[in-house]
Amino acid sequence: MIYSVLFILFLLIVVYVVLLIGRPAVIGGNNAGGSVDIHVQEPWYTEIESGRKTIEGRSGNVHKYTQMIGNYIVISSGKKSCRKKVIAIRTYDTLEEFIDKEGWKNMAPQLLSKEQTTQAYLNVQSKEGVHIFSPSEVQRKGGMIAIEFE
Repeated sequence: MIYSVLFILFLLIVVYVVLLIGRPAVIGGNNAGGSVDIHVQEPWYTEIESGRKTIEGRSGNVHKYTQMIGNYIVISSGKKSCRKKVIAIRTYDTLEEFIDKEGWKNMAPQLLSKEQTTQAYLNVQSKEGVHIFSPSEVQRKGGMIAIEFE
């Protein structure tokens, strides 16, 4: 009987802690906990970790990302990772609209201009060598998604 009460108390504490700190959003991937996260390359990771980069851009279907709003997610780059709270998700038809509306300094604070930011995004490639933010890829995937961090 006492073990049952202790077990129930333990479960209540776990639920309270999860509600208090927020749970990671599940976005895909295959780590053991199922709470994957967003992988970013350098220098983007360092800028997110420091809090200078508050907007992360992705191309694709917004429904994949809406579950992140209000949740803490893990941002990773190789062996480094940090947690950030997602406060908003917004969509745009093109990379140019995304950069214009969100502001290049919010997504690439290490760069010096909107033009450098646009070029940096256009240079990002998948492992297969596809330029993932090219106009044709963004259109094919359904537009741009802005993920805003707290």
